[in-house]
Amino acid sequence: MRKELRAKVDKSVLPLKARDELMLGESGSVDVVWRRQGQEIKTTLTRSKSELSTFGPDSQGVIHLTFAPGEADRLKSAAAGKQELTIDLRNAPVGDFATMKQCLSALAPRGDYGTIELDKAGKSHPLTIGEGPATAPKLKLLVDNSTRGVAEIFALALKGKGLAEVVGGPMAGHRYITETVALPDGSGYTLVVGKYRAPAEKSAAAPKKRASHQSVAELYEGQGVIS
Repeated sequence: MRKELRAKVDKSVLPLKARDELMLGESGSVDVVWRRQGQEIKTTLTRSKSELSTFGPDSQGVIHLTFAPGEADRLKSAAAGKQELTIDLRNAPVGDFATMKQCLSALAPRGDYGTIELDKAGKSHPLTIGEGPATAPKLKLLVDNSTRGVAEIFALALKGKGLAEVVGGPMAGHRYITETVALPDGSGYTLVVGKYRAPAEKSAAAPKKRASHQSVAELYEGQGVIS
């Protein structure tokens, strides 16, 4: 049995290694065999550079927003003088939280737009916009299951204040706020620093017993958001 297990291990690839083989690099190819309904389908995946959709608007006037640095200024210019605006938040799995807040400020009046929960014991602070236009344009937000993270927070914040109509969905349900920490050797890691709660939503129930030193990372570690 040990020999059989060893043979399987020698031929196997860890999930993270397989992911890197498929996703990293801009040249070369990977031979893949898919097993589906008892059949083997062989294919070759060619590595190439991929890019996120750039800031709109497209031919129909729909703005694709990905919350990359600098997009807040472009959004503000695109919204200037507009009574109605359609924003596409689909295929927006990543984004910068600070940029998302700036995008809110470009569209929405000052005020509180929900709550950032720092841990499950109830510690929190409001998601506050300190400045913004007196009135917001009529907003329509296009979403689906690929809308997550800061894109989902953006949609929920505007919807919760009655400032936007959300079309499509459901969204991914990922409302975690992460920070990227750079290390001296050029590597880094992401860390969950909070979770968003939309206006009028109830706070997460506090656990009955909790160590005083328990961190946000430990509280959310079992939810698949620490990398």
